[in-house]
Amino acid sequence: MTKHIMLNGDIMPAGSPVLHHNSRAIRYGDCFTVVLRGNSSKAFFPDEYFEYMLQCMQELNYLIPETFEKSIFYNDLYLILQKNRIYKGFKVYISFIRDLDENNLELQNTSILISPEKITPEFYEIKEPGKTIDISTIQCIPQFLFEQKYSHLIENYLISKKIYPAASEIDIFLFDENKNIIRTRNSAVFFVKKDKIFIPENLPNDSLKIFTYIIIAIAEISGIKTEKLQINISDLHKFDEVFTADVINGIQYVNGIEDLRYYKNISKYLAQKLDKVIKKTLEEN
Repeated sequence: MTKHIMLNGDIMPAGSPVLHHNSRAIRYGDCFTVVLRGNSSKAFFPDEYFEYMLQCMQELNYLIPETFEKSIFYNDLYLILQKNRIYKGFKVYISFIRDLDENNLELQNTSILISPEKITPEFYEIKEPGKTIDISTIQCIPQFLFEQKYSHLIENYLISKKIYPAASEIDIFLFDENKNIIRTRNSAVFFVKKDKIFIPENLPNDSLKIFTYIIIAIAEISGIKTEKLQINISDLHKFDEVFTADVINGIQYVNGIEDLRYYKNISKYLAQKLDKVIKKTLEEN
């Protein structure tokens, strides 16, 4: 259980109020959150996610705090994890909140809230017997939500449609307006045919895209070719494997979609590669 949080570099009890009644986050939902996972007080792929958070603030015209620098952010993360006595596996929510100064509407500072949680296992593990994806519900995402300045609203949109986070063993596909698969409810999705990985061509510019390109990079370094492709439900029988990936759960293979069954060779191989990359990075930093 989280006992302490950090707001703008200050550590405080988790029960402390952090939003004023006239906060733009409360009045207009003017905020966004990025979730990270890590171990031993270090986030996985911190540079990639730091750059993404910075890009989001720039895209949304948030005032970037002078203290929002890599070295300071990494140190703040270390301090709040230590304060919570989280020494191994963790996930952490980084929320960016635009403040409102009613005396000067031109001045809208940005508050940064860091809230960590302990998580097990320490590193990614493939869950058996794999995931099942349900295609009985077809949920299309409006195209404007693919833009980076709106992509943080995808979660709000899904909840408004009563599409809540799925259990770890069951997931659903999400589609673009042309009924092409773009991701699952929880993760990025990858399709394998022989020795090539196919990625949905139309991807939202949210934080999930960061992890997608990390997996692509690991695959290509390993000699596995990747290609973007428009994929719909009628194409599912063409593939040998389907797997998902996200920063919280890592790589998970899909064992079946309705009466279709898939292998798990490439997904298990990439999961091992991902584990080695993470552990090597943590040792070097």
